[in-house]
Amino acid sequence: MPFDGDPDRYPGRDEVVAHLLRGAELLDAPLRLRTRVREIRPRSDGFEVIATDGERWAARAVVTASGAFGNPHRP
Repeated sequence: MPFDGDPDRYPGRDEVVAHLLRGAELLDAPLRLRTRVREIRPRSDGFEVIATDGERWAARAVVTASGAFGNPHRP
């Protein structure tokens, strides 16, 4: 999915956020924003995700995002 805006420059933060949200909407992907995860366990059909507040859910795939482009946070 191409970025909107000027193709001769890097997109700004707000453009990247809008792009990712549009993609998630097109894919009908459930997003969990501002969620702290305590544990991710493998299962035969994907993963079980356990949040620090005790909430649990199943997922076929998990994407973790933290830190900035050039300075990722690696727990």
